[in-house]
Amino acid sequence: MKSRGFFLLLLVFTAACFIWWVVQLDRLQQANLLMQKQLLFAEVEQAQNQLLLASKEQKNLDFDFTSSIPQNDKSISKESWNQIAQSFPALQFTASAHHVSIQPKREVLYEIDAEARTNRLWLIGESGLFFSLLFIGFIWIYKSLVDAINLNQQQSNFLISVTHELKTPIATSRILFETLRKHVLAQDKIEELSSSGIHNTSHQLELVESLLIANQLDTNTYQAPKERVNLGTWLREEIDMFKLDYQDELLIDYAIMEDLETEIDALSLRLSLSNLVSNAIKYGGKDESIFIALRKNQRHALIQVGDEGPGIPNTDKKHIFKKFYRRGDAFTQVHRGTGLGLFIVAETAKRHGGK
Repeated sequence: MKSRGFFLLLLVFTAACFIWWVVQLDRLQQANLLMQKQLLFAEVEQAQNQLLLASKEQKNLDFDFTSSIPQNDKSISKESWNQIAQSFPALQFTASAHHVSIQPKREVLYEIDAEARTNRLWLIGESGLFFSLLFIGFIWIYKSLVDAINLNQQQSNFLISVTHELKTPIATSRILFETLRKHVLAQDKIEELSSSGIHNTSHQLELVESLLIANQLDTNTYQAPKERVNLGTWLREEIDMFKLDYQDELLIDYAIMEDLETEIDALSLRLSLSNLVSNAIKYGGKDESIFIALRKNQRHALIQVGDEGPGIPNTDKKHIFKKFYRRGDAFTQVHRGTGLGLFIVAETAKRHGGK
């Protein structure tokens, strides 16, 4: 939370600096516009001074064209008039019998105003584009920061879960072995404890295999060979193994399409199916019945595992296949897990050309 707060504070500070920079540029352009107009009026004064000076210097009054200057009885020649007018192309000279008017040309003022408007539009456009890119960059960095924080939290939860998952069966197996060593037990009791120890060892082995396969799938180093099998027959054998593992306490209904052959990676597909069945048992609600189906869907084989649980909220559906992700509600956290199961399922499906 401290990192997110610091990031938001940095975003507000950057936005404030950017707005201040845009305002200062706009003020600079307005000052430039005012300066250009002031230069024009300075040219007006300079032209007036040159006309007054030329009228005082003229001695001969026989000119083709004369114009009077206010409060001055002198006249200037047409040649001097044209020379001064050509010296100030941005000014408009208008002469009457007793008055000479000098002012900036309208088209010049219009060009200055048009250029100012164009520069302002460019400033708005460039600043808008720059701010959009800056905002997108901040959002991307913020999202990366949040993802990194969430990943760190998920990895921490993962370590806790793995430690718990391994500690319990290891401790149970140790107690079983110590019991078998220190006590003389009946044959049926020995078989019961041995079966329990084998089950715990199988759970540990499955967890280790999940860790290894998840890492290999994540780094694209998983290279297990595929074999061609009758998928219906293979799935029936796996269901029988599930029933044996759960000692017939699990009610499994199934509808399996026969004569569906394909190439599979048996290890990863078995682990994926085991993860789906395990989730169905954990989150299936009070009714522990599970439905498994195999059918053909166009060019793909469709394997379905269903239960009677509440399902997955829509807000979590886009995250559940990410590595280490687990739903954060109390319903999920009461069950043990590593957050690798559905990640393995999704990657296994991709490896088989499915989804």
